[in-house]
Amino acid sequence: DLTDWSGATTLANHAALCFDDQRHIAAAAGRVVVVGGQFKSTFDINGKTNTIDENGADFSGDSTGHGNVYGVATDGSTWVATCLTGDMFYSTDGGDTWVDSTTNVGNEDMMHVAADVYLPL
Repeated sequence: DLTDWSGATTLANHAALCFDDQRHIAAAAGRVVVVGGQFKSTFDINGKTNTIDENGADFSGDSTGHGNVYGVATDGSTWVATCLTGDMFYSTDGGDTWVDSTTNVGNEDMMHVAADVYLPL
């Protein structure tokens, strides 16, 4: 009813490193993945409670620059993220770990990705 709100949550490492201060978000079944720059934040929402798993962590977990992560989408079980360099990553554990599928393609400006599913998830 918009009259009862939870407290705010601050995401770390995203603001100063994201193009135009943009973050990109995908959510399904209470799981939220936020990407921007070369960082990610992952958390679960249950009612007005959110539990942060990672807050401003290195996106790929390999301390390697893959370009700014600029798109993220999910079908509810597989998560896909794309980078401005054209690199693509997949996760099947809610964004906790990512596996690269396409890397070093060189400045392909992969800016958006969308899941082929009916909404809502």
